Amino acid sequence: MFSDAAYFEKALKEEMLEDFSKGDLVCQLTDQCKRLKTDLSKRHKQKPDKDFAHLKQHYINLELALQHAKEKNVCENSWEKQRQTSGNNDKVWKNQNDSLIAELNWKMLEINDLKAQLQDKTIANAEMRERLNKLKGKYVDTKFEKPSVVRQLTVHMIRSKMSYLGIIVLLSILAVAAVADDVIYKDPKQPIAARLQDLLGRMTVEEKIGQMVQIERIAATPDIMRHYYIGSLLSGGGSVPNPKATVVDWINMVNEFQNGDPDLVKRIGSATASEVRATGIPYAFAPCIAVCRDPRWGRCYESYGEDTKLVQSMTEIILGLQGEIPKDSRLGVPYVAGKDKVAACAKHFVADGGTTHGIDENNTVVSEQDMLKIHMPPYYDAIIKGVSTVMVSYSSLNGKRMHANGDLITGYLKDKLGFKGFVISDWEGIDRITSPPHSNYTYSVQASILAGIDMVMVPNNYIEFINDLTLLVKSKIIPMERIDDAVSRILRVKFTMGLFENPLADFSLVNEVGSQAHREIAREAVRKSLVLLKNGKQVNDPILPLPKMGSKILVAGSHADNLGYQCGGWTIGWQGFSGNGNTT
Repeated sequence: MFSDAAYFEKALKEEMLEDFSKGDLVCQLTDQCKRLKTDLSKRHKQKPDKDFAHLKQHYINLELALQHAKEKNVCENSWEKQRQTSGNNDKVWKNQNDSLIAELNWKMLEINDLKAQLQDKTIANAEMRERLNKLKGKYVDTKFEKPSVVRQLTVHMIRSKMSYLGIIVLLSILAVAAVADDVIYKDPKQPIAARLQDLLGRMTVEEKIGQMVQIERIAATPDIMRHYYIGSLLSGGGSVPNPKATVVDWINMVNEFQNGDPDLVKRIGSATASEVRATGIPYAFAPCIAVCRDPRWGRCYESYGEDTKLVQSMTEIILGLQGEIPKDSRLGVPYVAGKDKVAACAKHFVADGGTTHGIDENNTVVSEQDMLKIHMPPYYDAIIKGVSTVMVSYSSLNGKRMHANGDLITGYLKDKLGFKGFVISDWEGIDRITSPPHSNYTYSVQASILAGIDMVMVPNNYIEFINDLTLLVKSKIIPMERIDDAVSRILRVKFTMGLFENPLADFSLVNEVGSQAHREIAREAVRKSLVLLKNGKQVNDPILPLPKMGSKILVAGSHADNLGYQCGGWTIGWQGFSGNGNTT
């Protein structure tokens, strides 16, 4: 009955239209609603966890059919007849809850029956308000008491021309909403698209905007997370729970806020994922798939190299971080395999490795042909491999700041390449849209969101961002559709990661950190990535390999006995550290 929603909707519409043309509207609606409630009540008793999705889909299809019939004016005569026989409409509709129930007691009896069966269920307040707001011309204020179902319904005003059709649809919504805890977005057996739409429909504008914000963990407290509905935290370079923090320190922090060898690179990604996930963090800002075209760029060490094909091959790390994608996976849809994997982030979109003279965050001057040939291909591979997120570059492309480049972020990455994950800004990246940075922050918020950035990294300045974005949305400068698109993408990744089923860190992974197997992978990576620039003074007189029984060897220089320097950037801190005290 529920296997093909589109077919069912079509058939239901035809059935409803035929019924409307044959007889009295209210009688037909009553029969339809009674059959629906009886069927739903029976199904809920038999299979409470499974059938709520069916219940809701059935009702949605019914509501669509009713709306379709109303728009076609099929039932206009019957509707007007019933309205006229109701007496003085103004007095009836302005009465309090008891008089309304008395007028429509046949429907309230059905609702009360459902309430009696489902006393242990909760009602989704956000969903109720969203659905009621869609009933044009009807003003209803509802009050809920958790964890039980609806306790009180106060009708303040319903316009005098409100039809029985509207009353029946309204009360049907209340009956469906009374089936509470089995909300679709909490059911991992449901398709992600269904869960996403269900949750999105329950969210307020403030909750949606909160999902688009990523702040620094130092600026966060549990109260701030709850009050502003913050969707994401990051730990910036050097941002740690405490000096020499243990794995358990990281886990406790996360839980507090939550109430040139592709195979080798893939194994590195897998080891990294398990260790990162062991600390309670489900998201890694890796890999950097910049194609470094100028060795003067100070961040060349973040890149895999200057050769596009080499960088493309290194995107294999995404499969290590996120897991192997299923064979039937749709192109562009993010995928994270399980609790020991993390969401990956391809960065920095796009051409960050091609800036003029290698100046960091500067302008990349390149033809469209060369941009697509040199800098874009690694993103093709990343999307094919199901990368969950893409981070935008600080740099400009032919004079246009990438954080405001809608042609590439939305037009190319999302629309042409079909990327379905979310796009995130770099650290305070939207501030740099203007020069000097942050000189017109409201414009920066507007330009970045309209360009297609879904989550904004605002480590500390989150209140100003939230206020500005809220104002832009309420002023209709940024359409609600853009907000819904951004939040849908963010929630899609969170559903894929299993965060709704497993929101807290898993202590069983603690021993993965620094395991012997992972150390062996690290040693292999060091051996295979070392580059020998010169082997002796003469080609015919090499120094290496060294004799096994040789004399003592002097290792000199500032890096000789300094593990921090040897590890390089993005070790503990953004630009690394000096000394041997922070390693194990």
